[in-house]
Amino acid sequence: MEPVSIKFNRVYYFAPESQLSPTISKVRKISTYVNIDFEFNTIKIVTYYSNPPKESTYTIKSIDNSNSSLYKFVCRASNYAEVIIEVDLSDLTVTRKVTHNGILHKYYNE
Repeated sequence: MEPVSIKFNRVYYFAPESQLSPTISKVRKISTYVNIDFEFNTIKIVTYYSNPPKESTYTIKSIDNSNSSLYKFVCRASNYAEVIIEVDLSDLTVTRKVTHNGILHKYYNE
């Protein structure tokens, strides 16, 4: 399968309340590229918060596409945290959720 690259212009960020900080929920107008490489079993997310951009690479552990318009990837981050990345083809969004702390990023176009 060929690599897939999707460009987004918005990111929604959500962090649940913790002992150290209150709940955070915000939308930012930021360019992001999500690259899925099935040959190398990786997902790379490059977000232009600053120069240089923030780059995160995840190793794909499993893929579920039992729903034809939704791909759910269970991944491992470089720090070994488990991350769920969902690609929704019906509305062309990508959601990344860190399982141990509930931090969520949703990438989309407006």
